[in-house]
Amino acid sequence: RVVASPPPPRPPPPSPLPPSPPSQLPSSGGDDKYHVALYAVPAVIALGVIVLGVLWWRKVKAAERLLIGSGALGLQPAEEEVLKAPSSALPPPSALPPPPPATIGYGDSPYGA
Repeated sequence: RVVASPPPPRPPPPSPLPPSPPSQLPSSGGDDKYHVALYAVPAVIALGVIVLGVLWWRKVKAAERLLIGSGALGLQPAEEEVLKAPSSALPPPSALPPPPPATIGYGDSPYGA
């Protein structure tokens, strides 16, 4: 008859968060890593959005040029300029009124001192 030995004691379960080492720099409330992440994470996300936007814009423009060149949009390559902002939307510089003269002279204070 064989007597079963008691099972070995189980090790304690690991804590979900490892204890953080003490910070080398004296922090004025809050963890330094949290402050870095507070600025780094949105910056990385914004940079990624900008890069993806630029890549998407270049892809759209390349596809547009390809479609215009092949005539799939029914336009001739010379009409491509019409798709861009019309130059008549802005008046010529000569039609703009001249800027008003400066009213604050040397030594005059806008605060009335």
